[in-house]
Amino acid sequence: MEPPCCSAYNELRYKILTRSNPEEAERLIEAAQELVNLRWKTYEDMTRWDAKEFGPVV
Repeated sequence: MEPPCCSAYNELRYKILTRSNPEEAERLIEAAQELVNLRWKTYEDMTRWDAKEFGPVV
């Protein structure tokens, strides 16, 4: 998976934002990358879980 910092700039909305408000664009990209990193860590942690830990959420 390509990190948001690379793939997001291919989207028109981010290209426009980088021209109109580069500071906000950078802030949003950093926030998106933090979320990707958190999700990736969660998936890595889940690989170490036992099957019984994947019960339904109540």
